[in-house]
Amino acid sequence: MPVQKKLSDATAVRPDVSPVFAELMRLSPEVARLHDKRLELDREEAEIWARLKPAGDELRKQGAPPWVRHRSPTVKPEPILPSPGVVERLGDLAPEPRMPPGPHKPPVAALHDECDQLSHRLDDVLASKAALFEPGDKRYSKYEAALRAASKLRREELRPEYSELATRLCDAMVQLVEVACEHDDWLRHNCPGDYVVMTGLRPVQIPDAVGDPRQVHGYSEIARLVAFAVECGHFAKDKLPDTWLIKGTLA
Repeated sequence: MPVQKKLSDATAVRPDVSPVFAELMRLSPEVARLHDKRLELDREEAEIWARLKPAGDELRKQGAPPWVRHRSPTVKPEPILPSPGVVERLGDLAPEPRMPPGPHKPPVAALHDECDQLSHRLDDVLASKAALFEPGDKRYSKYEAALRAASKLRREELRPEYSELATRLCDAMVQLVEVACEHDDWLRHNCPGDYVVMTGLRPVQIPDAVGDPRQVHGYSEIARLVAFAVECGHFAKDKLPDTWLIKGTLA
């Protein structure tokens, strides 16, 4: 019988992608092209933002007006000139042109221009991504279907290993609750109402999440999580203690 190719084997061809996408690409070359283009656009977008932030920080350090995407061009203030009447009367004694007072500092034109160029590039990237995967487009639907198929295959490959890990975790949580209940029962039996003796023992403090699943009003968050694992198929119901009331609520 031919050996079925595992998803992990596909990553040998494409080590830059996860096993899910490696399988997705194997299922459909067209989807692979769409995915590669999406990754390319994502990388370009990340590169643009990585350059925009330092440029904006540098503008602030140099005291230039803050850069805003799609802003109107910065208008450099005109110098204040003496009126023609003053020049006529004072001649070469007339004051020289001066800049208006105020907190204005000359903008760093090169950085502003760089930010503007990066902003236009970013617009193009975002528009390309929207056009590539526009909802309702046949290519988008095909991509989504292939992704779901590849994800399902990956889940089935991972399920046995994860189930083993989840079972060990649930076993440990059950044991924790059982030991905690045994601990509380021992204190109640040996130190009934004797606060001095109990505090002198300095007993271990048990988190509220452990609770007591044997009591009607003894809610246990850990027991609830284990029960949810049973509902998800990660843990066997018959491994729950019969004293846990929540066991009777499970199908």
